[in-house]
Amino acid sequence: MEHAISTDPPANIKVVLDLAPKCQLSDELLQHISIITPNKTEAEMITGVMIIDDAPLEKAAHALHDKGIETRIITLGSKGAVILHNNICTRVEAPKVNALNTTAAGYVFNGALVVSLSAGNDVKTATELARRSAAVFVTRMGAQTSAPSS
Repeated sequence: MEHAISTDPPANIKVVLDLAPKCQLSDELLQHISIITPNKTEAEMITGVMIIDDAPLEKAAHALHDKGIETRIITLGSKGAVILHNNICTRVEAPKVNALNTTAAGYVFNGALVVSLSAGNDVKTATELARRSAAVFVTRMGAQTSAPSS
């Protein structure tokens, strides 16, 4: 993974990183990331900022920017996500659902995010679609069989 990320991609290629399972990455490697999508726990680990409310959440997002990552999307499960892009902080609410199983919801979020970005959507629109996709996913049992396909 580190070799693939640290190899300079063509200018029109963005590197999107989902930290799951949580792991420590070097600041040098993080400079090659275009978009990072940690959950609260992963954001705390990589930034050292304990997230207890919105103020430290924004501080953690800024800390990721200081590591060279332009777009930060910190996912918060049922509380939605926070996007920090172009120095604008935006909260995306999660749909209210009866969650049965959250295993692999982050993978569904990231898959939908990348598909939406690839279709030309902006970061906020792509994040909203990703949150809706993950919300549908958690209402079903079975990690593989529950993933939305369209």
